[in-house]
Amino acid sequence: MNDADSLFIKTIYNNLTEDALEPDSKFYEPIYDAYTNDLDYTAPIDKLFNQIKLTSDAVGSAHFFSGYRGSGKTTELKRLKRKLESEGFIVLYANA
Repeated sequence: MNDADSLFIKTIYNNLTEDALEPDSKFYEPIYDAYTNDLDYTAPIDKLFNQIKLTSDAVGSAHFFSGYRGSGKTTELKRLKRKLESEGFIVLYANA
């Protein structure tokens, strides 16, 4: 990798420290929508939503989410939070 490539990649990586995108951001890219016609595929947030909704009679639940910096964890969790709240759930979100 030459110096120009290294600087370019370093700049992009350092830009990933920006705040997460809000669910309705014009910069949000719906990467999972490409699979909506695949009957065997469910987007990760939809899987979590369904699991939470199906177990909502229980006392509560905790779900842990991990991944690389800038991979979209917080953005997707904000989408899940909005979806759950629209269904009447009380959502507590803690960014660790």
